[in-house]
Amino acid sequence: MGAMGSISLCDKMGRWKAILISDVFYFLGALVMWFSPDIYFLFIGRFIVGLGIGISSMATPIYLSEVSPSNYRGMTVNTYVLGVAAGQFLSVFICLPLMPYWRVMLGVAALPPIVQALGLLYIPDSPRWLLRNKKEEMARRALF
Repeated sequence: MGAMGSISLCDKMGRWKAILISDVFYFLGALVMWFSPDIYFLFIGRFIVGLGIGISSMATPIYLSEVSPSNYRGMTVNTYVLGVAAGQFLSVFICLPLMPYWRVMLGVAALPPIVQALGLLYIPDSPRWLLRNKKEEMARRALF
């Protein structure tokens, strides 16, 4: 569901804001799972995180491909995909000791979106999106 709506979200609000919105979904979903009183809230939290995954799985590669030089574009997006896969693999080993403390394991997932959202404050939106939305001066600043 998140991936289906993310294309129009990326076009209307920009890739940068779409990634930020996915961070909000990740963060809120992790909190719901951490404090869930029963399995139903756990499912709701998982659904919210899934929306964030859907949005970021579309918005991030689009953003990376638009800000990368053409001769590095494929390598940049593939490095992102490799990073996602490596993160999933490493999370298994990080979470194994936390298995008895499943709430903590789910709550720790609220930390990466905070770090990413803070990092987003230091990068511009996609110059291509800015030009498409007639923000030429901002696009010029984003390039340099």
